Amino acid sequence: TEKDKSGLMASAVSNTLEDSRGNIWIATDGGGLHLFHSETKSFTSFQFKNGTSNSPGSNEIVCLYEERNHKNLWVGTYSGGLSCYDYATKKFTNFYYDENKKNTLLSNNVWSISQDKNDNIIASSFCESLSKFDRKTGNWSNSTVASGGIKCNCIYSMLADPEKRLWIGYSGCGLDLLDQSQFKSSNKVQSQAEKEYVLCITNDHNKLWIGTLNGIL
Repeated sequence: TEKDKSGLMASAVSNTLEDSRGNIWIATDGGGLHLFHSETKSFTSFQFKNGTSNSPGSNEIVCLYEERNHKNLWVGTYSGGLSCYDYATKKFTNFYYDENKKNTLLSNNVWSISQDKNDNIIASSFCESLSKFDRKTGNWSNSTVASGGIKCNCIYSMLADPEKRLWIGYSGCGLDLLDQSQFKSSNKVQSQAEKEYVLCITNDHNKLWIGTLNGIL
């Protein structure tokens, strides 16, 4: 970990998140993860240098998600799997795809992160699977097109609404709700976005705003 008051380690910013403590996390493409401390106006940089560095598993950061309990920050990367940063210990735990093991992620490219109604972490890989983390066992279960679990391999976005329903934005297969009891697409959503590339989803007073390649729906 390096503290740098001058700024970021890369100019390409892929994502930002203000955490529950009022600090700003900045994801960069190639420069790692950066934390801006609002009180001191300084940066802490987390960069992957080797297998023992306290950092995400790659310097190409794609997405950020803070858990509902405000205890952990999850970091999705390109080529470096999924990372969990514990605010209390200030340590990262990294999760990777391992072809020699069962119950791991199916890809090291993580595009979006959310939580289901039971507060399990749900992560989408691009373009491979939807994965759910079992905290008790430390294992991942995966839902794929081949298993009949999801409509398309590529999932761009996810959103848990105030009722803890989990919306899935597909690349070319539109919008759907996750059947959380079966951990698969419900195929119940009929909308203008049926064949759209859903790039982002947000909720405003129980109204969904859906960002696609053809505008907002």
